[in-house]
Amino acid sequence: MCPNSHEHLFFECTYSTKIWCDLKKRIKHDSWNNKMNGVIDEMVKLPCNKSIMRILRRIVLAACVYQIWNERNKRLFGEDKRSCQVVLSEIINHVRLKLASLTVRRTCKVIEVCNQWQISMNISKDSDCILDKWNDTDDNYGQ
Repeated sequence: MCPNSHEHLFFECTYSTKIWCDLKKRIKHDSWNNKMNGVIDEMVKLPCNKSIMRILRRIVLAACVYQIWNERNKRLFGEDKRSCQVVLSEIINHVRLKLASLTVRRTCKVIEVCNQWQISMNISKDSDCILDKWNDTDDNYGQ
């Protein structure tokens, strides 16, 4: 694969692979491959709902792509290189902030995500919250 391709930059280079492998474990999708089309295909197969796991996967993927792109640009323009751990830490902090901003219904999966990511989310019994009452339906899908 071309070193300047999206596939290489986000999923195949050693730097990105280290980050992506750690994040896959955190979202409980270790089995996903390190190919862009494979990850996109897996995401498309999942039910399109507002479950906490679906939202978490989208946030993680977006944060990962953004931070790797940001690191690439910093290196291209001569700024200091950051280690994988530093970039991973920024991704994790971004995910935590996004999750903490959600208003959700209290479910087992929401509590599990809060514990895993060491955050608190706004728990609501209101019908206007982000997650619907059927929000745990895709948590084990594809695993």
